[in-house]
Parts: sequence; C-alpha cells; structure tokens
Amino acid sequence: MGRHKIDWDSLYIIEKGKKRKLSEYPFNQLSGIESRLQRDIKKKKEKIQKLKESIKKEIVSINIDIMLTKGDLTNVRYMIKEKSKEFSNEGITILRDKKWVRGKVRIMGKVRWVHIGSADKWGKESDEVLYGKIKEKIGKHFSKDRTTFKNR
Repeated sequence: MGRHKIDWDSLYIIEKGKKRKLSEYPFNQLSGIESRLQRDIKKKKEKIQKLKESIKKEIVSINIDIMLTKGDLTNVRYMIKEKSKEFSNEGITILRDKKWVRGKVRIMGKVRWVHIGSADKWGKESDEVLYGKIKEKIGKHFSKDRTTFKNR
C-alpha cells in the first residue's frame, strides 16, 4: 500500500497576505520559518490563556454581582410582601377616646398609629367603617396608588 503521493508544488504558506510556495524556499530558510510559526502558535496560545483567565475573573465578578442582586431582590420581595399585606380586622385595634378615634396596626415589626379623626365625627361609626378607614389610610401611607389595604 504505501503512502499517498504528495504534490510538493501545492504546499504553500501565507506571508503578509501573499500565498507562496514552500518549494521556493531553501532548507535553512524553511527551518527559520518553522521556528517562527512555532513561536506564533505559542504566542497565540498564551494570548488565549490570558483571555481565558480574564474571562474567568470577569465571570467571578459577574457571579458576585448576581449573588448581591439576588440578596437585594429577596429584601425587596420581603418589603413588597409586607407592604402589600392585606390586614384582617383582627390585626387592627380601634381606640376611642373622648376627643379622638385612632387605629393601631403592626407593620414591618413596628406598631403604626393611624389617626381617624375627632370623636364627634367618627365616634359613633361602626367598627367595620373604622376598619375600612384605617386600611385606606395605611394604604395611602405606603403608596399613593396601591388599593391593597382598602376594604375587602
């Protein structure tokens, strides 16, 4: 069997954008070309390695940013959940005094007081009406456009 026939005149290299036949070069020059090509390959591989390392550093940086953003997202979701929470009437306390009517609600771990109005105007209203008014005022306090806290 043997090896296939090589067309020596068809072997070429591209130098400075020009295609040149290898058969035109003397042996010692081919040896120099070989060394140069090996150096070029080595330099390009090193360049690839540097790019891979910089990409790894960039990936680590981006992953850190993602982790921090996920933490922020979790906090925002907690706050949205707490602020959009619908309060049942059991979670609201109505306090009536001789001069004023107020409501007390626990939101985000803190007690919030809501002034309903004077006892003359609101003192004789039913608890359901006062619960609705408290929910409305809490909703306005947290967000101008949210209606989550209004009467259910």
